[in-house]
Amino acid sequence: MKKVIFIPAKLPEYKKIKVSAYCRVSTLNRIQRESLQWQIDYYTNMISVNPD
Repeated sequence: MKKVIFIPAKLPEYKKIKVSAYCRVSTLNRIQRESLQWQIDYYTNMISVNPD
């Protein structure tokens, strides 16, 4: 009978990186101002809840 050797996988090391978000709109009409605020809120939240 052949012998089986178990070799565990090496997990990658994760390093913290600095991130930033770029939000923009092409005009300042009301709908696009709301879109800009939505973008800012969304990316602020995404960065906050994913600290790593």
